[in-house]
Amino acid sequence: MSCDMKGTYFHSVDNKGRLIIPTKLRDALGSEFVMSPGTDGNCIYLHSQEAWDEHMKNITSMDPEKVDVTWLRRYLRSRAMDCTIDSQGRTVIPESMRNQYKISKDVVIVGNGDRAEIWAASDWEASELETEDSFLKMQEMMKGIKVTFK
Repeated sequence: MSCDMKGTYFHSVDNKGRLIIPTKLRDALGSEFVMSPGTDGNCIYLHSQEAWDEHMKNITSMDPEKVDVTWLRRYLRSRAMDCTIDSQGRTVIPESMRNQYKISKDVVIVGNGDRAEIWAASDWEASELETEDSFLKMQEMMKGIKVTFK
């Protein structure tokens, strides 16, 4: 199942660590999916099982001269967990991940292609300011260049 997750959703985590996953993202993730640390260090990733398997395959094929593949696989696999959605559309974010990513209540869930990302709302806002600034600089550099989407 190939997926193209997109959109930005604002939600809250309850006191038991449960988070409602938006329907469109639930449909893309499937009934069982994988929650893992984000490799950019600021968010949690949600992968469909298929995307997770492909991600691990890509890591395994990396050049061991440039990346410590064994360490990276161990790090990601030891912190990843299999997840499901309950009858109310929620999944549980473990306390260790909530603490690591400073998630207490307000979160932003972002579709990003083959994965969804869960951000603490404050970290997302800070990231958005950086992204907007970078996007404006890129727009300036690309003036006169025609970009088409297929």
